[in-house]
Amino acid sequence: DTLVGGLVGMAAVFVFPPKPRLEPALAAFAKWYEGVAKHLEAMAHGIGHQQVPRGERHAFVANSFRLRQLDLDAREAFAEAVESVQFNPRARRKSSEKLDLMERDLRWITSVTVQVRALSGEIDRLYDREGGLPPALEPAMLSALLISLARLMRAEVRKGMERSTVDRRAQRVQG
Repeated sequence: DTLVGGLVGMAAVFVFPPKPRLEPALAAFAKWYEGVAKHLEAMAHGIGHQQVPRGERHAFVANSFRLRQLDLDAREAFAEAVESVQFNPRARRKSSEKLDLMERDLRWITSVTVQVRALSGEIDRLYDREGGLPPALEPAMLSALLISLARLMRAEVRKGMERSTVDRRAQRVQG
């Protein structure tokens, strides 16, 4: 009975394996990208309007901490996607390229998130403060740049975008 049960179990796994679960990971990545884009927009709209009293922070600083949860959710979903193809040789073969791209995206969005959070702190420190030197970049120009970066983040997850376009864009941004 044990031998027959084991053979049936192995046949079920290797002959009729379950489909890989990549969609939840892709959705978590899209949510993370959108979260970063929204944070960039919040920074853009949060500067240049009024002075921030000493000891207080811009409203967008608190939102930067929420990006960490999006990071954790996407990492968990990615780990589940990898596990879903681990014992499925056919799915692993078919999904390996997608998983490689997702792993590269994970490194890229992690780097971007760290930079955006650091930028958030620096913008809070430099803009709309009494008594300090004015920042070299005017608030309106910084806002326009942040809005453009938010659009770039959204373009990353837009359906139908050629991967080579995204890779070239990533190389330019990294440069």
